[in-house]
Amino acid sequence: MLLTTFPGIVTQISPRQMVIDELTLLGSRYASRWEVLQAAQLVAEKRVRPIVSSVVPLHRVIELHTRLRSGTLLGRGAVVF
Repeated sequence: MLLTTFPGIVTQISPRQMVIDELTLLGSRYASRWEVLQAAQLVAEKRVRPIVSSVVPLHRVIELHTRLRSGTLLGRGAVVF
């Protein structure tokens, strides 16, 4: 599974393998509430692992927001208090 909105992050897809494995390719710009709940359930079941690439203290939150807005934050950011 590849879930990302970052420019330059790509994956190779083989149409033949998709048919053989009966895979589905789904794209969406936004997620519905139901989809967010389903994603949270997958995390809770440890079927997917979220990537937290940056953890910063509260006084560095502006730096984290800058990276988020510029599209250079890979994964997720977290703020610790």
